[in-house]
Amino acid sequence: MMEKFISKLSTGEQIDLGRMSVVQLQKLLYDEGVLFRDKTLSLPPFSKARKDFQSEIRVFIEAIVDELSRKRGYKLGSQGASIKTVKLLKRLLKKNLCSGGAFFEAGVGRGYAIEQLLSSSEFEGVSIIGCDFHLSSKLLKLAQEKTNLCLLKGDVKDCISKLPDDSIDFFYADNVIEHFIPDEVDAIFTEIAKKLKPSAVVFLIIPNRYSGHNVSYFYSSFTSQDPNHYMEMSFNETTELMAKYNVVHSEVCALIPKTNIIFSVESPILLKIKLRFEAFARKIPIRFLRRFLFVALAYNIYVLRKAQKAS
Repeated sequence: MMEKFISKLSTGEQIDLGRMSVVQLQKLLYDEGVLFRDKTLSLPPFSKARKDFQSEIRVFIEAIVDELSRKRGYKLGSQGASIKTVKLLKRLLKKNLCSGGAFFEAGVGRGYAIEQLLSSSEFEGVSIIGCDFHLSSKLLKLAQEKTNLCLLKGDVKDCISKLPDDSIDFFYADNVIEHFIPDEVDAIFTEIAKKLKPSAVVFLIIPNRYSGHNVSYFYSSFTSQDPNHYMEMSFNETTELMAKYNVVHSEVCALIPKTNIIFSVESPILLKIKLRFEAFARKIPIRFLRRFLFVALAYNIYVLRKAQKAS
């Protein structure tokens, strides 16, 4: 049996992940996650103490998720990006980003999205910028080889603040926004909005608070809520939040569940229907049906655009 020791952040106790069962790993991740959340919220916003602690959390969580993946025989696709969202990402980039434009990914994770863009000759002229608390050796090597790739280490606000105002053509964050802490959200989005060019595209994937999304991979039956998600919102709530920063819907999405097929269309009428239908869909008592509708209607996918200010 392979040994893999890590220290609990809560107590400093050394534990061997290799000797733990899947259920034990899930419970460890949940129990520590609750403690992480409480301590994070107790630390001052944007303080070095909070940033350092969140960086430690990331290393701890990734170690457990890697071990869960190894024991189950597959890698977790959602860390960084999924196949279907990267397909839509490529379509949106082809449609909206010309050669010489700037693409920014917040929270690159394992780097799947960036690797896919760099492997395509269609995006050779695009300036690709990515940030995260931790950057893999594979990504750092790519940054040395590719002149159009720039990697920044740190949180989103610190990294994006290093860029000139009105410099980003396309902003992308896949399963990142829900990790923003409520007392930091306004400052983060204010900074992001400053860096977006007029009409810049904003492509977000955010778990919907009403979807009953599946967290059983991480936590088994211990909870239906990820303790490391601070900002799970409804589709309507996210729409209202982004509007505060002059970022509004550009396209409406839907997908075929359990496939990598996803659709997007520009339609103000469909957007209105989708916004109104959410209130009905969230009250459906049958969990399977409710989840199916939220997935099919892509209530976690947002294709937005920075609105032009009226002169």
